[in-house]
Amino acid sequence: MILLGGESWTPAEFQRVGGFDFLLGSAAGDYFTVKGTTNIGAPFASWPALGTVTNTYGVLPFLDVGALTNALQFYRMQRLGP
Repeated sequence: MILLGGESWTPAEFQRVGGFDFLLGSAAGDYFTVKGTTNIGAPFASWPALGTVTNTYGVLPFLDVGALTNALQFYRMQRLGP
């Protein structure tokens, strides 16, 4: 689950935080690969990995610095396990 806050998500906000910042919610102990693409029609297996994260508290932040240069980006998380 991706949780977005009440930010305005304007280009100025992206510059301020250094990319697109969002929260990933799941059970504590889960770990994921965060994948992103600009082509929603591409097979998920071909989406590039943006990072791997471990959920310690039930929700964790993720910052996509590539969002500063992408006009459009789609995100999915692949759960790797506990």
